[in-house]
Amino acid sequence: MATKTKRIDPSHVQSEPNPGLDAMGLTAVAKFAKADGQRDLLAPGFYDVDLKVDGHVDGKRWQKDIVGTLTVSMDSAPVATSITPWAELLQSALSSLSAKERQLWLQTVAMGVIPAVDCGPEKAAAVKAEMEPALKSYRATKQAPKRGNVAFVPKITTKP
Repeated sequence: MATKTKRIDPSHVQSEPNPGLDAMGLTAVAKFAKADGQRDLLAPGFYDVDLKVDGHVDGKRWQKDIVGTLTVSMDSAPVATSITPWAELLQSALSSLSAKERQLWLQTVAMGVIPAVDCGPEKAAAVKAEMEPALKSYRATKQAPKRGNVAFVPKITTKP
């Protein structure tokens, strides 16, 4: 009785690990996922993940098993944001300068230099001391929920 031999397609044979292909493939998966804002769809909890990504990267066969636990923490109550609208604040401050002062200041910035403070050290220190409480108060008026952490812990598998 003749036995059948199974034909092995070379594109399906597991090759040596290739960190470069892994970097490209996993980066593509990560960038693709961020484009659609999936974080908004995640409910808090623990999720078992067992995925096999299979395809081609840069014309070479690539596959990756992604096995582990995805943990999504709960969002917190609204807190002060850490976002400061620097462009709008700068425009507001520059609008209070004369046209000549503003153009000179902007020319200096365009050369890649932060313009020197145009006052004495006492006034500069006072302005700096007044800025942070004002910015902190501004941010306190702009509240948003703090997003819960999302973590993935890979399952370590050992091969016999």
